[in-house]
Amino acid sequence: MIVETHIDPTGSLVLAVDRTDERLISIGFEGFEWHTHPDLLMGEYGPTAEMALEAFKHALMSDELVIAIIRRGSRMVDVSLPDEPLSEHESLSEGETLERRYWSGRLWSQHAM
Repeated sequence: MIVETHIDPTGSLVLAVDRTDERLISIGFEGFEWHTHPDLLMGEYGPTAEMALEAFKHALMSDELVIAIIRRGSRMVDVSLPDEPLSEHESLSEGETLERRYWSGRLWSQHAM
């Protein structure tokens, strides 16, 4: 059951927080496979799952995390948060393009690192 959603300023991405009957929580982009769990974010984003989830959402929506969008034509076919933004280009199939951007829609540049 989705308990929380956030729509990016461009209106093209929806971040969803999902809770199952077993109380397992996941966070990911609606309509795409990539997701993570608050317990996996602990340490890097906070000492508890709840704190890590909130800090992760804040980092994403504050343009601190790079979003990788793979498109076939104008259609989005995959959305993820890569560990290394530069490595994502290796998995492209013929006819696919990769857009690296932030939540706000601002494009990512490797020169800004």
